[in-house]
Amino acid sequence: MAHIAYGYRIRDGRAEPVPDEAEKIRIFIDLYLSGLSIKEANQAAGIPRSATSLRHLLKNPVYLGDGYYPALTEKETFDLVALEIERRTHPGSRATARGQPVRQTFRMKPPRRNGSGMTAGEIASYIYSLIIPAADGRSVMSEKDTEKVRIWRNKLNHQ
Repeated sequence: MAHIAYGYRIRDGRAEPVPDEAEKIRIFIDLYLSGLSIKEANQAAGIPRSATSLRHLLKNPVYLGDGYYPALTEKETFDLVALEIERRTHPGSRATARGQPVRQTFRMKPPRRNGSGMTAGEIASYIYSLIIPAADGRSVMSEKDTEKVRIWRNKLNHQ
């Protein structure tokens, strides 16, 4: 038997909306369109699903209705949801969707090892572990940090 979409049940061989679940879906969609995150919208709507499942719910055309499922939303609303998902899921979307700049700077923690006895992969992994977001958001990397990376690269190249 195929999976039945949330908000529906089978009765007499046909799908029909479950009234309270259908209302939760409508509330969830309205709150998502109002600007709330999937998690925030679901906290208010109360749909017992994971965030991934809820994202699929937002994209599922079955809620528009077809020969088997009755519609729970209009095409216009479904299209608005698709546009909102698109707006929120492009580069920098999380930050830009909320009007915040995307942080693109970083600094490095001071190294705690000298690299002796480490493989090239371990050294590379260690270097990347030193990169942390810059609190001030100013420079990409200080001269001191750039020198640390140069020293580690030299060690890597000479192994």
